[in-house]
Amino acid sequence: IAIYGVIIQATRFLDRFYIEQYLGIEMLGLFSISYPIISMIQMFVESITNSYSPKIFENSLNITPEFIDKLKKIQRINLILSLGIISVLIVLIHPLLDFFLPQYASVAIIIKIQLLGIVFINASLLQYNILYGKNKINLGF
Repeated sequence: IAIYGVIIQATRFLDRFYIEQYLGIEMLGLFSISYPIISMIQMFVESITNSYSPKIFENSLNITPEFIDKLKKIQRINLILSLGIISVLIVLIHPLLDFFLPQYASVAIIIKIQLLGIVFINASLLQYNILYGKNKINLGF
């Protein structure tokens, strides 16, 4: 468990090492400011996605055409919701930072790039949950 914890912590901070080495300390500072903001947004978006995970786990052994159709519908709704939320945030992030944290307005472009990453993560989360649920149930854990 300790080795796993060390590896997880190393991968969490590896991006900061690369940013400092290749983009400089100023960009690292901007990234460090944007990271908690993005983490809160990502937690909110993923909570929506994960809210239907128990149903996916429950039905992952009985993969029928009807179940696949339901999953496709859930995935479309999920993508529309996440794109909508992220699009609104991309438009509003600069004015919000200007109003609440004017000294950090230059972070807006980094946040916009990271918001797009959340859309891609969220789009793949459904497939991940299906595969995880199927493997977990099949292995008997």
